Amino acid sequence: MAVTKTRSGKAPSTRTTSTKAPMTEAPMTEATFTQAMSNKTMSNKATSNKAKSNKATSANATSNKAKSTKATSTKSALKNTASIDVPVNEATGSGAPSNGVASVDAHTVEVSAANLSSADASAADAPAANAPAAAQLAAARERSPLLGRPGFLIRRLHQIHCSLFLEETATFNITPVQFSLMTALDRRGESDQISIAREVGLERTTVAEVLTRLEARGLITRRVSPEDGRVRLVKLARKGKLLVTKMVPAVQRAHDRTLEALAPDGRDALMLQLIRLVEANNDAGAVPFRL
Repeated sequence: MAVTKTRSGKAPSTRTTSTKAPMTEAPMTEATFTQAMSNKTMSNKATSNKAKSNKATSANATSNKAKSTKATSTKSALKNTASIDVPVNEATGSGAPSNGVASVDAHTVEVSAANLSSADASAADAPAANAPAAAQLAAARERSPLLGRPGFLIRRLHQIHCSLFLEETATFNITPVQFSLMTALDRRGESDQISIAREVGLERTTVAEVLTRLEARGLITRRVSPEDGRVRLVKLARKGKLLVTKMVPAVQRAHDRTLEALAPDGRDALMLQLIRLVEANNDAGAVPFRL
């Protein structure tokens, strides 16, 4: 420390100059950094838990308030419907008062209302089959315009039946057309090819081709008519008769499967309607069919 005299001879006040060491920040080690991050995470977690707790408390309070309001409303409704008089069903209301009404308590009314709601839901889920025919047809046309065309439906049903027929008669290796021809021959006996074609409603050329294949299997026999050399007579062979008899149960299963989606009375009604349509329009066919 230095002392300097002034002109007055008084010693001036001494000035002390202190030098402070600069603050240095210790370098953060990996362990220190990890600890700091851990403390920060714990702090954030505590804050989050506190917020969740406050939210849950608020939600519980709101729920309890809603339950209280609902309970008050229910109690009021039950009070208003504690005693309701409804007419007694004479067919089922045994033990009814003489005045013809029965007292229904609130519990019964509540259960009845629940049952009514359930019935309404069931009715909404009921199949469209309960709707009027016109509504059902309209709904079908919405799915596909082809479902409103009888020609398409008849052709499609024929395709389905042929598949079922071949499935049921697979072991016999006979087509529906071949079986129709064999059935007609079994019923009529020996006939000329033109008559047989009319029996099954097929063109003569088609019938000739089918008969050729059946003859190759030994199921029919053919010969020239002694009265007219241009006519060929067809007859079901013994082997063919046995085959028809064996095939009948399988063929019947195919027919039954074709109609099994309908009720028994509905199947008969469909058959009668189809017969009526065929009879009414038989003359319009390019190939004659003998009725």
